[in-house]
Amino acid sequence: MTQQTFIIADDHPLFRGAMRQALEGTGEETDIIEAGDLDHARKAAADHPDCDLILLDLTMPGVSGLSGLIAFRAEFASLPVVVVSATDDATTIRRALELGASGFISKSASIEEIRTGVRAVLDGDVYTPAGIDLASSNIQQTVE
Repeated sequence: MTQQTFIIADDHPLFRGAMRQALEGTGEETDIIEAGDLDHARKAAADHPDCDLILLDLTMPGVSGLSGLIAFRAEFASLPVVVVSATDDATTIRRALELGASGFISKSASIEEIRTGVRAVLDGDVYTPAGIDLASSNIQQTVE
């Protein structure tokens, strides 16, 4: 069994717990690092260069809109970033993907949807929530 390392960057402990539950239930051995703000998320990424994926909230201390995503793409170019946000309109999702996110998971997603999104990104696909019309962009939507 392969070990997978994830960083969950979100300022809400309950949501980090839900994300942890989703990731731990994938059947893989997981190492999960939690960060409550952008500075701790960046330190976690620097301390774990073998990290497989970061789940990044758009609204937490140290982040203003998509600035956290921009900072991660600049500093950790090879680390896949999945944006996790309650702001899940098509414009926000499209902009996040244009700025280099590997996927977008809505905070209203079920645990199974979270797992599906993470698996898709780990497999090299781009993941967006089902039912979001991204037709005005060139981004392909992964739907299961």
